[in-house]
Amino acid sequence: MKETTPEGYKIIKKIRHIMYDVFNMYNTGKGGKALELIKQGEELVSAFHGNMPTELEDPYFGMLRIKPLISAEIGDLTLNLDHVNQLMTIAEKLDNKKGI
Repeated sequence: MKETTPEGYKIIKKIRHIMYDVFNMYNTGKGGKALELIKQGEELVSAFHGNMPTELEDPYFGMLRIKPLISAEIGDLTLNLDHVNQLMTIAEKLDNKKGI
């Protein structure tokens, strides 16, 4: 398990809050806002420079699972395929295939 710094725990907490907000936005028909929040979450994850803590993997993956759903709802199939490919790539990196 990767060691997490106090600053890392603050980022994890922010990402978890973003994930819950993403689900709420998506479930209330605010897909555009959910995509904005996902982008914020992705920017926060980039602070780990590819060394994502284990306790962040599931919340991050859960947040990203919404992206293909939103792009499918808005009818952008090209974007949808991009989102599915991104999700699959990250799932393989995290060895997290339970959501696919």
